[in-house]
Amino acid sequence: MFSGRDPGPLAYSGYRTEELDEALQRAADAETEQELNAAWGEVQQLLSRDVPATWLYHARGLQGANRRILNTRIDLRGELAGISGWEIESRP
Repeated sequence: MFSGRDPGPLAYSGYRTEELDEALQRAADAETEQELNAAWGEVQQLLSRDVPATWLYHARGLQGANRRILNTRIDLRGELAGISGWEIESRP
């Protein structure tokens, strides 16, 4: 979500720092539990300092869909992220 090296669909905040990328890389490269804990501790400190995103709530999500709704796509940002592309199939 906050990696500048591999931004994916969850990188909506646009937050990127070289300092965080280096800490994330140290976590990925860690060979001991001590190195891993130190790297993730640094990641947590950086994110706590900068607070790139704050979530106020988490919606429960889509509970069902109708077959007449076309062009729906699963998206990690949520079921409504692609709603602009949805279409309703007309009935005969």
